[in-house]
Amino acid sequence: GNHYARRITGLPISDMTGGFRCVRRSLLERIGFERIRADGYAFQIEMAFRMKRKGFTVREVPIHFIDRRVGQSKIRPVQDTLNFVQLVWRIALYFAPLKLFLPLSGLLLLLAVGWALFTLLVLGQLADVSTLVIVMTAFQVAVIGMLAELINKRLPNYYKE
Repeated sequence: GNHYARRITGLPISDMTGGFRCVRRSLLERIGFERIRADGYAFQIEMAFRMKRKGFTVREVPIHFIDRRVGQSKIRPVQDTLNFVQLVWRIALYFAPLKLFLPLSGLLLLLAVGWALFTLLVLGQLADVSTLVIVMTAFQVAVIGMLAELINKRLPNYYKE
């Protein structure tokens, strides 16, 4: 998840939801703190992303700490993971739709080639209709990504001031 989020957001942070965040309040006010829509761990990602978009330096500084091993974790595995994925997809759709749609299209094309080879070599007959459906789906996903990129370049959104 972290690798995908780093690739989409371009943030130089190894653990997107972990660690201590230190930000001046005046900077939060300048990035539009009240417009951050995420909550929980996803808040950290959106805050860092907005700061980077505004031109501020975002960097990771390693710190050493003593593990306290007391108390309960506040992580909710299912809900926090879903929030994380939703935020990364929303950021991708707002700023880099091709980074979301083109890999998906590529995976579908690979699936089509794999399915065609499987049916041809293992089953002895090319499943041309199902292969064509997968190829056309890949094409449609790529076209949707290009349209989203075009819309993204032409229309303002709430992240951009």
